[in-house]
Amino acid sequence: MVERREMLDADLDACAHALRPEELPCRNRGLANTACIIGGVLGTVAWVAVAGLVGEEYGIVALLVGGLVGGACVLAGGRGNRMAVVAALFAFVSIVGGKLASAERAIAAEFAAERSRDERASMITFDEWSAGEAASRTVRRRVLYNLHGFDMLFGALGVALAFTLVMRASRVDVARLQSRS
Repeated sequence: MVERREMLDADLDACAHALRPEELPCRNRGLANTACIIGGVLGTVAWVAVAGLVGEEYGIVALLVGGLVGGACVLAGGRGNRMAVVAALFAFVSIVGGKLASAERAIAAEFAAERSRDERASMITFDEWSAGEAASRTVRRRVLYNLHGFDMLFGALGVALAFTLVMRASRVDVARLQSRS
């Protein structure tokens, strides 16, 4: 593994003058993908936690999600155009997942509050079951109802941030390689 990395560094040094940031190879694609997934999961959990603590969703949290995914990818050695696109895709999935999860959590909290208020028997009645089914259908409606222009704007900015962080790290590495040669 170490020899391969040294060979890769030697190859990069040899062609540093012609190298572009988009073409910079990723040192360990599997590790970078795993870091993107971990950053996305942490971002989704942060989105749901903020929505649960505050009681509302804030689209600006999408920037946090994009920063977590892109930063994790960069820290794991993700470079180049391919990894930037992968980080942007993971950020998009995490942002949408956070939006859906927080809407589902809010609906579940509403139904739990309604059930505790009524203090019904412990057996589930047909009405409760049908209310639960209705709740699963209303997640989509709630997300669409709460989806504002600012949510879409911050979601797009979060995806762009993940992409930009990886590409900026690629540019810095190319500049460093070109200054050495």
